[in-house]
Amino acid sequence: MTLRAPDTGLTKGNQMEIMYRTARLAATVSALVAMSGLAAPAVEPTILNNLVTELLDLETPQTQAHRQYNFANPRAGWIFVSSAAAVRGAQSVKVILHTADGDVELAAHRDGRMAVHEAMRHLPAGEHTLSVHCEGGAALHGLVVRAIPEIVYPGLGYWTRQAMSRQSPYDWAFLKRIGIAENINVILERNFDASLDAVQWRQQGGKILTREGTHVMIKLRKESGQPFTADWAYEFLSGRPGLKRADRDGIMVSEFDGYGSQKDEYPALTEATQRLFSNPQFKGKVFNPYTVVLYRDEGGMAFVRELIKAGSKIVEERYLSEQPTEAEATALLSGWGIANLMKQYQKKMPDIQKHMIWNLGYMSAPPESLNTNPAVNYKVFMDMQLNCIANNPALAGLYGVMWYHSAYADEETLRWSAKLFRHYCIEGRRDMLGSDPYILPHIENPDFADGASGWNLSPATTGSMAVKHAAGYGRRQARYIGQSGAIENQGDYFLWTKRHADRPNTFSQPIKALEPGRLYSLKVITADYQELLSEKSTRAAHQLGIQIDNAVPAPRRSFQHVFGSDKLWLTYHFFVFRTKSDTATLTISDWVSDDHVYWPSEWGIQFNIEKWKKPGKTGGPVGRELMFSFIELQPYLED
Repeated sequence: MTLRAPDTGLTKGNQMEIMYRTARLAATVSALVAMSGLAAPAVEPTILNNLVTELLDLETPQTQAHRQYNFANPRAGWIFVSSAAAVRGAQSVKVILHTADGDVELAAHRDGRMAVHEAMRHLPAGEHTLSVHCEGGAALHGLVVRAIPEIVYPGLGYWTRQAMSRQSPYDWAFLKRIGIAENINVILERNFDASLDAVQWRQQGGKILTREGTHVMIKLRKESGQPFTADWAYEFLSGRPGLKRADRDGIMVSEFDGYGSQKDEYPALTEATQRLFSNPQFKGKVFNPYTVVLYRDEGGMAFVRELIKAGSKIVEERYLSEQPTEAEATALLSGWGIANLMKQYQKKMPDIQKHMIWNLGYMSAPPESLNTNPAVNYKVFMDMQLNCIANNPALAGLYGVMWYHSAYADEETLRWSAKLFRHYCIEGRRDMLGSDPYILPHIENPDFADGASGWNLSPATTGSMAVKHAAGYGRRQARYIGQSGAIENQGDYFLWTKRHADRPNTFSQPIKALEPGRLYSLKVITADYQELLSEKSTRAAHQLGIQIDNAVPAPRRSFQHVFGSDKLWLTYHFFVFRTKSDTATLTISDWVSDDHVYWPSEWGIQFNIEKWKKPGKTGGPVGRELMFSFIELQPYLED
């Protein structure tokens, strides 16, 4: 807090004297409060970014036995409390939050060493008080209180497609290990997960919402020929587990749009919502709808206004795919990707961002991926999206954030999302978390859009290798455009090989700008060309060989995943290695191995994820025509 003398016409010297005496008086009052144990007055909040406001930061250690600290929560929402203390022997430090429902112990330092304890709680707007008790001569060395956004993890118990990792399923025990649990405050539950202790999670302040869908509530009702009425909507909603069960905090419903899909149902939904939240049975519960450009529909906006009045939030979907250049990515985010879209909502309802959870997409692997451009570092693009949200003025005071959804994300992306949440949503940072470049510098022409440029092709025989094009093939590789807009021909080019009996088809190029000792991932997508043409495909993994010199493989992090897309089965190869030099050579083959040409050197890599099947050196039938695309090489996030 800066102290300034009032503008009274005094000389500069007199003003300085007043400021000096005022500062001395403030310091004296602060010292007397500290000695007395009375509550320290709430300080002026410090806005750290659009998502985080610092409400309290202890400047000097507390050594007295008891002291209280006041802080003002600027809105009904989440706070983060971090305390640091060093205790020895029988010493202890306790941090107590006083609430209307009673006292809550946020931290108990008893472990005999310096430790930091963190807690999150959802509190009403207004002034609140913390009590700190230091026993046995212990001291509190740090106390920070921040207003933070709602941070949602979707969706626990969504196992059905989590095959793109050796870590699946992503149960709660796994999420705790990788840092997700400590950096969120709301769980979106898709199905039951036995590893989640829901009682403990809610006791420590977390909330649990259950996922529901308009498919059952609206679509199936209409298809049955029965009228969609307020009575029916109320009956359906009031029976949902998230609203009905005492150990759940509400529902998140997918999805409501501004394209007219539910325009006939909005009046009944609005009436049902009014009845629902006037019922004391549902006090404290929320009905958070997923929305897509809902500002275009007046009936839809009337519906969400009722929800907002009852304390619910709207969850705007914005699933953005990579752009060809960093400048285009920045323009997308400051334009219709994020900022301009928010401005359209604000025209309908000023400050609506304070009642909105921004739902970004982090789909990063088949069967639906926003990681669409192998020349771009997807983790950097994720970083840019949250950085825009944390800094763009249109999103000042945004209520919450989330990434959608875990069943389409590999485990590396999950770990990165946890670090992004910590950086922007808890620490309140404005700078980018990572330092890697947006455009990957390691290999050229990774999608064969420029023919064979940058690649050294070694065909097994004349006419056994070529760059080809198939309209719509990029879409079949699970490259999901989302709300970004299509990029013409992206992913439609590929390298075609026809497997030969005597020698492999290989293609290679130098790898540049590596950091020795760092982990990297290599991704490749393959399909069978004749299966693409005939639209008759067999579910089976495609075998290939990968050689990288000056590197050591990390097989426990590597996997392959077979996925189907529009009558075609494809294989997603994910290979992790640690480099020993700043350069290397990548060689990919349509054989698994070749004693004469392709066997790895001392530090090379023979990557054959299904070697237990003993497919032979060709790795599959002679004459098979394979399609290679999406050759992405980028830094891999260490644990």
